[in-house]
Amino acid sequence: MLADVKTLRSYGKGIADQGQAETAASDLVRLSNRLETLFPPEIAHQYVELTPDMIRGGISAMRDLTEPLLGSVRAQDREGAALALSRTERDGCGFCHLHGYE
Repeated sequence: MLADVKTLRSYGKGIADQGQAETAASDLVRLSNRLETLFPPEIAHQYVELTPDMIRGGISAMRDLTEPLLGSVRAQDREGAALALSRTERDGCGFCHLHGYE
């Protein structure tokens, strides 16, 4: 997911092209829809930094935030995509990755 985020950051800055950004945003949507399979809330105890509520909230947030991001990319709205990515990083990724993820 981090590689997708980095590509989308580059798109917002005018470095990555439309195709790269759409691939990255589509990948984020796809992965967001798989988070529940990858991190079921009942396994939260395996991760010191996660709780079941964090996992559930993060999954929901990522699903809610990545679709508008993909929409902005598809509309070729770099500024809107950059804003949507910022929200996704802060409120989606940041839901579980409270101390950064790079």
